[in-house]
Amino acid sequence: MFKFSMIFKSLSKTLAVRGVFIIVTLITLSSCSGLWYVGFLNKIQTHEIENPKYRAAQWQKHDHLAANLIYKQAEKFEGLNSFLIIKDGILISEWYASDFDKETSGNIKSASKTIISALVGIALQEGYFKSVDQPLFEILPEFFPPNDHIKKTITLKHLLTMSAGFEHIENVHNYVYLNSDWTKGILQLPMMHKPGDRFNYGTIQTHLLSAALTKAS
Repeated sequence: MFKFSMIFKSLSKTLAVRGVFIIVTLITLSSCSGLWYVGFLNKIQTHEIENPKYRAAQWQKHDHLAANLIYKQAEKFEGLNSFLIIKDGILISEWYASDFDKETSGNIKSASKTIISALVGIALQEGYFKSVDQPLFEILPEFFPPNDHIKKTITLKHLLTMSAGFEHIENVHNYVYLNSDWTKGILQLPMMHKPGDRFNYGTIQTHLLSAALTKAS
């Protein structure tokens, strides 16, 4: 199993900045994740945590005078559904737009791109991947359509740089998420360009990286 505790410990050392406000926002922007396109707005269902060691942190909320000013600014941003302010590991304030609360799940696809790319770097360092030039087919051969030699040339680098070549428009061609198996559904998409030829923003490529990380580790 992938050593997630080690991974996130490494990430925290690399990414953490002490004494700085961290504002976590769930923003529905058409450039990355519009809820009105996908329609994935569901209440989180209660479930049992299989491994208590990774139980979610229980934040202690503290009042903060500066938060009132931030609330007023936040109300001016159209499409901002919620935000949290965390200082020194403590949740000091939180705000939700109407019809949203802490139990409402939101589409935050763009956040996954930063985290997944960092995890790929750690996986390379730990030897789970050979190199960024490793073909995805070597890792996930069971998901590829037979006799599709062009797709077999897609590498981890193509996915990281979003140049895999799939015929896909972000927030428009979301039918791929209706597939019972997203990995298989993505790899069944037609190709618009040869891998590596052209950049085309798409969360589908980040999902393939996630599947590769899961399989390799």
